[in-house]
Amino acid sequence: MASRAPVAVIGATGKVGRLTVKELVEQGYPVRILLRRTADTVAASLTAMPGVVPVQGDVNDATSVRLLLQGCTKSRLKALSFHSHGS
Repeated sequence: MASRAPVAVIGATGKVGRLTVKELVEQGYPVRILLRRTADTVAASLTAMPGVVPVQGDVNDATSVRLLLQGCTKSRLKALSFHSHGS
């Protein structure tokens, strides 16, 4: 079987993101995940999976996202953010 290009996942530590990473790993894809904090329990469980590579950074930082996407031919965005604007 030919090696697969990595898939980038933003939002990997969320409920849907974790399931997405797990499914991709089970299908044999190498996965690159963007993490704000690499020393958290969820991040540790994700990076312990075979083929998962953490990239420390923030989705709002273009340099972080470019680094995450290096070598990837597919990406998955699983990050949702809710902000309150006033009362």
